[in-house]
Amino acid sequence: MKRRFTRQDAASAIVLGVACAAVFVLLNDIVGPLLSEPSESREIGAMWAVVSTIFVFRAHLSDRLQDARTRITATTVSLVICLAYLLIFPVTAVGVGAVIAAGAVLVVLVGRPQDASLTGITSTVVLVVADLGPASDRWLQPLLRMLDTTIGIAVGFLAAAAFTWAAGRLTPSTRQPLERSTS
Repeated sequence: MKRRFTRQDAASAIVLGVACAAVFVLLNDIVGPLLSEPSESREIGAMWAVVSTIFVFRAHLSDRLQDARTRITATTVSLVICLAYLLIFPVTAVGVGAVIAAGAVLVVLVGRPQDASLTGITSTVVLVVADLGPASDRWLQPLLRMLDTTIGIAVGFLAAAAFTWAAGRLTPSTRQPLERSTS
């Protein structure tokens, strides 16, 4: 059954859009230049922060926490494996496959097998971005992407919390937390 589009849906979309634009500007125009990141790396970092913001933008705190844990676990595992790999080897197709396989094994060993896909995606992005930049700076990419992820999660949390609080104040007759449509 199709759900009706509500003002709360529109407001949620607007808040998410504003949060994503804000985190993009923050990473691309403020944090990136402060870290002397090349423009290509800044844009990737800003994109990565936007993805993290979207990933944790949920109405319920428990959902935000679960999604943040998934994002942090995947990024941390990716950071460790990619950093070790980039300090020793150049980026190759075999290396990308080996890093993805190692990440999948590691998340299973730490009891988070559901994070294997996101760990693989994160590792792929980190390695490809590292390969696009100067060889001397490749090892920095995992650290920069961890920073981007953390900032994006924080912005997503704040935006979702602010929206949930404001929506509850504006619609006192609806005291239930807002849910995003999955259809």
